[in-house]
Amino acid sequence: MPAEQGSRELSHRAVDTAAAVPPGTTSRYFRTSDALLDGVIERITHRLGERVDA
Repeated sequence: MPAEQGSRELSHRAVDTAAAVPPGTTSRYFRTSDALLDGVIERITHRLGERVDA
């Protein structure tokens, strides 16, 4: 999984592989590496917020 290797190893290809989706799927939703990292941060923030609310 990409997270196990650190943010420097985070790539569209690594996420596609870890998610078992066709190559190019992640880049369709997150066009750049910065956008991909922003998406990861947004998802983590959202999930943490849900835990705090619960």
